[in-house]
Amino acid sequence: MYLQSAEFRKMKISDKDVLGIRISAKAALITFTEKVLEKSPMRYPLARSISCLDPHFIAQSPDACKTMLTRMLKSLVDAKRLQGSVCDEILQQFEHFMRSVLSSELLQFKPGQDRLDIFLHDKMCTPYPKLWMAVRMALLLSHGQATIERGFSVNKKVVIENQQTKNLIARRLIKDHIIQAGGILQVSITKQMMISVRSARSRYSQYLADKKECEVKERAHMKRKAELDAIEELRMKTKRLKSDIDALHISVKKYAEKCETTGDLTYIAKSNSLRRTADEKEEELKKVNEELDAKIEKYKQ
Repeated sequence: MYLQSAEFRKMKISDKDVLGIRISAKAALITFTEKVLEKSPMRYPLARSISCLDPHFIAQSPDACKTMLTRMLKSLVDAKRLQGSVCDEILQQFEHFMRSVLSSELLQFKPGQDRLDIFLHDKMCTPYPKLWMAVRMALLLSHGQATIERGFSVNKKVVIENQQTKNLIARRLIKDHIIQAGGILQVSITKQMMISVRSARSRYSQYLADKKECEVKERAHMKRKAELDAIEELRMKTKRLKSDIDALHISVKKYAEKCETTGDLTYIAKSNSLRRTADEKEEELKKVNEELDAKIEKYKQ
C-alpha cells in the first residue's frame, strides 16, 4: 500500500484532470443525495412535523413545537384522519402539556433506551385524551405495516419456484408454529402429529383423486357452457333474421302500392329486388333453425 501511494504521488496530474475529477465527484454526490431525498420520508410535511413529539425538542423549543404540531394536524385533516373541529382543542391540550410537565422530566427521556410511545402515553393518555389520539396516529405511521412486512419477508424465505398456494400456506403454518414454540428443538412431537404423518400419503392420494374429479367436472361444465352460448347465439341470430324478413316484406308491399298509385315501374323493380333478398333471408333462417334444433337435441342428450 505504501509503494502504491508513493507511485501515485509521483504521477503528474494536470489541473484540468483535477478539475474534471472534482466536477464528476460533485455531480455524483448531487445525484446520490437527490436519490436519498427522493426515497426519504422527510419529503413529506407530516414526517418533518413529527419532530414536535421529541421530548428534548419540546423542553428546548416549545414555540417551534407548537408550530410543527399545527402543520402535523393540518396534514392529518387533509388525509381525513382528523376532524378540523378538534384541532383547536388538541392545540390547547398540547400547550397545557408543555406548561404542566417539567423540562427536567422531558430531558430524562433517553432515545437509545426508552420508548417514545410509552413515555408519551404515560404523560398524555389520561389528562389529554384528544392530544394522545393525534399523537398515537402520528407514531403509528412508521410501524403500522411492520407486522405485514415481516410476514412478506417470511413468505419470501419459504417460497420456492413453481410452488402452489396450498404448499405455501402449509410451509408458512409450519414456520409460524416453530417461531411460536421458540425454535425447532422446542417443538413437541405429539401422538396426534405422528398419526397425521403416517396418514399423509393416503391424504395426498385422496387429494389428487379429488383434484382430478374436480378437473373433469370443470371441463364438463365448460363444455356445456360453450354449448349453451352457441344455442343462445343461434337464437339471437334467428330473431335478427325474422326481424329483417318482416322489414323486407313491409318494404316490398310499400313499393308495390307506390307502383300501383304512381304507375312508376321502378318501384316494381325495387319491390322484386327486396322480395329476392327476403327469400334468401328465409332460406338462411331455415338453415339456422335446423342447426339450432340439432344443437338443442345434442345438449339434451
